[in-house]
Amino acid sequence: MSAQPKKATGMKAKLAEIAAKSDAAKSIRSVIDIDTEKDRSAAAPSSKNAGTPKTLPKVTLYAHAEVLTAIRILAAKDGVQAQEILRRAVKAYLTERGEPFTDLTTGERP
Repeated sequence: MSAQPKKATGMKAKLAEIAAKSDAAKSIRSVIDIDTEKDRSAAAPSSKNAGTPKTLPKVTLYAHAEVLTAIRILAAKDGVQAQEILRRAVKAYLTERGEPFTDLTTGERP
């Protein structure tokens, strides 16, 4: 009887499996970093400074590696970047605490 290779069941294996199945593989990154070139170029200028490019401040998230991996896996399943999940969570928290923002990149309020 030949032994079949064990199927990897770790977080990295799950992430790789999802990435292989999804076009969202491009959005999976090894480090969650909110300050990316894409974010800076996609940031809409505020109405006060229309036409002026805006650089967003960098924020580092300190979390356990398994937490970051879980965020990446969920992002890949949802077809979004991991940053988007973090933005949604921050936006929901701010709204819950009475400080709602319609857009976190411009600081625009409803």
